[in-house]
Amino acid sequence: MERKHTLSLSVPRDVREWLVREAGQRRMTISDYAVRLMTVGIQAETIDKSVERITKAVEASGVSNELLRQVLATRYVVERSAKGEIKSPTTLGYDANTFADRELKRLLSLEVANDA
Repeated sequence: MERKHTLSLSVPRDVREWLVREAGQRRMTISDYAVRLMTVGIQAETIDKSVERITKAVEASGVSNELLRQVLATRYVVERSAKGEIKSPTTLGYDANTFADRELKRLLSLEVANDA
């Protein structure tokens, strides 16, 4: 078992009450639930940064948009898994690719708008 270290946080009362309530609904300790939320946030930020870096690489070198599309599909899967929102594993790939296509179009339209 990995040794744990203490991290003290000061939060507003309403945030603490929410955290206690949500942890209780999941039958988790407050600490375990807070760590889970932080982990999901770190994963999301890491994925967002990856999308940003790949977008810049695509712009700079003309690399195929397929790489960016695959990262966006992976982002969809990770986010849905972290939120527990995977409704049907059989359609997960289709749903992820549909999301990736929409996001890619949105990103490319933003790029065109920024160039204008």
